[in-house]
Amino acid sequence: MIELSSIDIALLLLLIVGTIYYFLILQRGEHKRDASGKQKSKRNEPKEKCTILFGSQTGTAEGFARQLGLDLGSYGIEASVQDLSDFQPVRFCSLRAKKFK
Repeated sequence: MIELSSIDIALLLLLIVGTIYYFLILQRGEHKRDASGKQKSKRNEPKEKCTILFGSQTGTAEGFARQLGLDLGSYGIEASVQDLSDFQPVRFCSLRAKKFK
């Protein structure tokens, strides 16, 4: 049986949350209607910021994270993609969680 360390579990959880988030963004559609009923593109909205952390030995998670970052950019979200080995744990305090509807 395979034993998972704490970091393995954290990375799997991060990957699962990222995947769920990715598909929720896609289901939201590309356009919103404003109060007058006209469609406005999400690309014209102010940018949100998002940090995507990945851990990969084979490059699969890195590729997924980079693609997710590119896709988020098309929705007006500025994404920063970083390897967990390069990320300083004290920076977690400076990150804030955002709930998207």
